[in-house]
Amino acid sequence: MRILPKACAVAMAAAFLAFSSSAPAQEEEPRRASDYVRRGTIELGGAAHFMVAKDYSSFGLYPTIGWFVLDNIELSAILGVTRVGQSVRDDQGNEQKVSRTQLLVLAEPSFHVPFSDAVFGFMGLGLGLAHEARTPGPGAGPGFCVAPRLGLNFVINHSGVFTPAIQASYQTTDAMETPGGGSLSAHSSLGFQAGYTVIW
Repeated sequence: MRILPKACAVAMAAAFLAFSSSAPAQEEEPRRASDYVRRGTIELGGAAHFMVAKDYSSFGLYPTIGWFVLDNIELSAILGVTRVGQSVRDDQGNEQKVSRTQLLVLAEPSFHVPFSDAVFGFMGLGLGLAHEARTPGPGAGPGFCVAPRLGLNFVINHSGVFTPAIQASYQTTDAMETPGGGSLSAHSSLGFQAGYTVIW
């Protein structure tokens, strides 16, 4: 009779379904904070800085995207826009308010060292182009920029990174429309910045 084979098949299917439903589901392993510096990690975000002193103020934004090409080694692209206001004196000793807008386009390799599962130290060296516009007065053409950076990475909830850092910047720009003709000018600065990025 064909009833017996059919009954056996139904019983085997029922047993398989019961076993499958009772077996624990395999959960995806959660991301660990220490995975931040692993090869393939991508982070997206930015940083900001604000500085006020006598006769000087500066505010800047630095959108950033980075990719860990190797464990502990990251390559980042950084676009920086900074507004600087200061008081200067001309040749006659008269005080004048001057504002400058600086644009930076940098590529930055950086090396990250773990201090704990969620805290890392890093140092990077940004290299790229700088451009500066000045109001009032002559603008400045494009130049070269070197921007070393030293700071800490704090991994938050396995998906975000808070980054306080100290950044130095050395820029060369070719001044235009000066009384004595074009001349090479250099600008160096040192400041504190804080940033936040998301990682995946």
